[in-house]
Amino acid sequence: MENTSQNSNVLTDKVIPSKRRKNTPRPNMSSTGTGWKVATIILGVIVGSFLVLCFSILAIISSLDSDYFFAGSTPSVTITNNHILKLDLENISDLSSSNSTPFSFFSSSSKTPTPSFFELIQGIRSAATDDRIKGIYYDGKHALSGSLAIELRDALLEFQESGKPIYSFLSNSDNRTYYIASVSNKIVIPAEGMFMFRGYGAAAIFPKGLLEKFGIEFEAVQMEDFKSAAETYKNYKFSDSARVMYKELLSQTENNFINTVSISRVIPTSLVIDVMGMGILDSDQMLEFELADEVLSKQDFYKLVVSEIFEDDCDAPELEYFEKNNLLTIGDYVYSEVNVEKEIKFITKET
Repeated sequence: MENTSQNSNVLTDKVIPSKRRKNTPRPNMSSTGTGWKVATIILGVIVGSFLVLCFSILAIISSLDSDYFFAGSTPSVTITNNHILKLDLENISDLSSSNSTPFSFFSSSSKTPTPSFFELIQGIRSAATDDRIKGIYYDGKHALSGSLAIELRDALLEFQESGKPIYSFLSNSDNRTYYIASVSNKIVIPAEGMFMFRGYGAAAIFPKGLLEKFGIEFEAVQMEDFKSAAETYKNYKFSDSARVMYKELLSQTENNFINTVSISRVIPTSLVIDVMGMGILDSDQMLEFELADEVLSKQDFYKLVVSEIFEDDCDAPELEYFEKNNLLTIGDYVYSEVNVEKEIKFITKET
């Protein structure tokens, strides 16, 4: 038993030959995986570069005039005699976000050019000395605020000093639209109009408490008392310095509105303050407080404009005809071509 156990533990020097495959190379798995990775990266770089190139081209095209690429999409406007400039504040290119996307020229259905605010002001000043422009019409649908409204109103005052009238037709209004319309020679309103006059105020959201619930703490370094830009994240409410600052700014804005309306409409400032305390006015109250001149439909308003500007005793022109042939938007005027060969004819009793 002892010899048997010893023999079993003896290692032999004989090598047992293994079965080999006949000349079959072993595939290099690591090199094959690396090749696929390299090919994928190259393909991704090519596709990504192509997409970046496409978006860059679209961005360049959207920043240029669409007429350069799409002939006839925005036809040039011929300015004739007897035009009334329509003050359209809906699409100001450097104030409106609707024109900022790279795909805006695909979806834009308007054929009216959109001027910048600088071009708007220059267009009004140019119209003051342009014999083809007989007046300005403000529809009161859109307005500007702050320093932009002040600069626009100053340009309208310069236009008015040329002897040409300004008319406003307000279906409804608030402080901003009425501030611009107050420069008008006549303010006309419809019988069903509603008009809002209110005081000025300021509000802000302070998310500090909400952020603390998520463990987020906002740190801000405040150098001076009136540097309150970061207070909405730093504090739970307005600081005393911020309240003083906002109260002063709002007081200046409110006083400017009250004094401007008082001077333009030739009414006492106390009346304007009382109106702002009332809040909402109807058309009868607008006439009672001398904030409007006449209550007319839009058709009769056009008749009034034609009779006063052109001194033409005529029937009320059709809305579609008047808007197409006599009203000229500020965008069309800025980008128009000079041509006075044709003169617009109104629908008169004789014709």
